Amino acid sequence: MLDKGPTSRKWLERLFSQHISVVSNKRRDKLRAMLAELGVDSTAQWKDVKTQLQENPAAPTYKSAAQMEREFRDYQRDKQSNAKTALRQLLLETRAITHRTLAAVRDGPQALTALHDTIKHDARYTALEHIPDERQAIIMGYLEELDKKGPPPPPTATEPSRRTKQ
Repeated sequence: MLDKGPTSRKWLERLFSQHISVVSNKRRDKLRAMLAELGVDSTAQWKDVKTQLQENPAAPTYKSAAQMEREFRDYQRDKQSNAKTALRQLLLETRAITHRTLAAVRDGPQALTALHDTIKHDARYTALEHIPDERQAIIMGYLEELDKKGPPPPPTATEPSRRTKQ
């Protein structure tokens, strides 16, 4: 028997809203998986993707095309954000970039060209080819950050086991 009191109604409403949330998350995840499967990148046009999704019977259905387009835009924004984060990680992993790199870049453009040549074959770098200005801003921002930090501490300062024993 269901209690018709106010607490049970609130509980049922909360349960229903949780269910709706789970269903919408599943639908969003299915759409994102399908977009990834189709190879949709952050430069794709909604019109083209929409026709591909309409032709696919396994595509999730939405109440309105605007809602589906909003999910598509969110997917693109997330994909681009992840690409920027991945580029930053690439810069962290590149040993050729040091605290002195910014000074070398300011001295001559060949240092920047050499830096680009070093990382240009990595997918994390090429993922942002459609926005070269932002990619350049990320790289320069990272170089400025390294320049501000200065040289890293010597290994013996952080690892006492590497100190010479007397």
